[in-house]
Amino acid sequence: MIYGAPEIFEGDAVTTVVDVPGGQWELAALPQQGWPASSLFKSPLFLVALTCTGLFTFFAAQLSKSHLLVRQRHAQLAHEVEERRTQKALLLDIVDNAPSLIYVYDTEGKLRLCNRMFEQAAGLTFEEMEGKTRESYLPFTEAKTLRENDQHVISSGGSLRFEDQVKKQGMTRTYLTTKCILKGPSGQASGVLGISTDITEIKQRTEQLRLAGIVLDNTADGVIITNARGHILSVNAAYMKISGFSAEESIGLKPNILITDKQDNAFYRQILKSLKTTGLWRGELWNRRKNGELYPEWLTINAVYNDDGNVNNYVAVFSDISAINQSQSDLERMSHYDPVTALPNRALFNERLQHSLDLSLSYNQFLAVVVLDLDGFKTVNDSLGHSLVTCFCNRHRRGSWRACVPKIRCPGWEVMNLR
Repeated sequence: MIYGAPEIFEGDAVTTVVDVPGGQWELAALPQQGWPASSLFKSPLFLVALTCTGLFTFFAAQLSKSHLLVRQRHAQLAHEVEERRTQKALLLDIVDNAPSLIYVYDTEGKLRLCNRMFEQAAGLTFEEMEGKTRESYLPFTEAKTLRENDQHVISSGGSLRFEDQVKKQGMTRTYLTTKCILKGPSGQASGVLGISTDITEIKQRTEQLRLAGIVLDNTADGVIITNARGHILSVNAAYMKISGFSAEESIGLKPNILITDKQDNAFYRQILKSLKTTGLWRGELWNRRKNGELYPEWLTINAVYNDDGNVNNYVAVFSDISAINQSQSDLERMSHYDPVTALPNRALFNERLQHSLDLSLSYNQFLAVVVLDLDGFKTVNDSLGHSLVTCFCNRHRRGSWRACVPKIRCPGWEVMNLR
C-alpha cells in the first residue's frame, strides 16, 4: 500500500492496473458517499448517453444503407456502361462488316462516318475522306447528283430511296440507296444517313429476264414450262394461239389436255424414258386443239436441273407444222404429177418404171411400155385451152386405160403407158 485507505479495496471500488517503471500500480476508487442507490436507468446522464447512442446507431444504419445503395447503383451503372460498350462495339462491328455501304454526311456535305464497304467502293480510307465533300474523290457530275439527293432527304424530313449510278474502274455500278435524315438534340437536321446496296448483277439479271420474257411472248413457237411433276407453271402467247387454251385454263394442269389417240401409251413412255436418261426429247407428234381439231407439231422438251442435279422444271417448245406438211405434200405432188392433166410426170415414171422392171425380173414376166406422141395438141391448147386436153386425158383414164395401169404425161404431149 503506497497511498490511501486499504479498506477501499475491500469495498465495491473501481480498480485498474497501471504499468510504471519497475512494476505495476493498482488503483482503486470509491465515491465518498458510496454508490448511488437509485436505478441507472433513472440517471439523466445515462438517458442522454442512451439517446445519443440510439441516434448514432440510427445515423450509422442510414449511412450504411446509403452506402450500400450507392455501391449497388455504382455496380448497376458499371454494368450498364459495360453493356453499352458491348452494344456499341457490336453495332460498330455490324456497320463495319455490313454487305452494304453505310455512311453519314453532315448538312454541309462532308463525310462524318463510313464503313469498310464504303472505303472499298471509294478506294480510300476513312481518314483520307473524313471531313471532305464528295467532290474531292468522285467525278463532279456524280457528286452533284448525290448531294442533291441529300438535299431532297433533308427537305422531306423523312427517308427516300434512290437508284445511284457510280463509275468504278471504268465500270458503272448501280446502287439501291435508302437515305434518312439525322437530327441533333435541338431537333434540327444534323446530317443524312445513307445505306447503299450494289444491285448491278441483280439489275443485269433482271434485264436478261425481261428480254427473255419479251422473246418468249413474241416467238412464233409455243412454250410450256412445267414443274418437276409436270404441272404447267407458265405458257406464252403462241401456245394460247396454237392450242386455243388460255393461260388460266392451262396453269396447274398437265399437258395431257393436248394429247390425242394418234400416239399410244408406249410412245409417251418412250418420251419419259428419254427425258429421264438424257434430259431431252424431240420429235413429231399429233396434238389436239381446244376445239378438238388435230394438228401435227414438232416438239422439243428439255429438262432443267437445279444446283443439286435434280430436275427442277421441264421446258417444251413446239410449233404447228400443218402448213409445212401441206407444203411438203404439195411439193411432192408438183414434183411427181403434171399440173395440167394431173397425170404422173417423167420423174414418177422413172421410179415406177424401175419398180416395174424389178417386179418383172422377180416374177420372170414381160413388161410392156407404150409411148404415144400426141401431135397437134399445141393448136388445140392455143385455140380451145387446157380444159379440153384435161377432159381428154381424164376420159381415157376412166375409160379404155385401166386405173391401175400407170399413164405418164411427158413434155411435148407424150403419153406413156406401162402394162
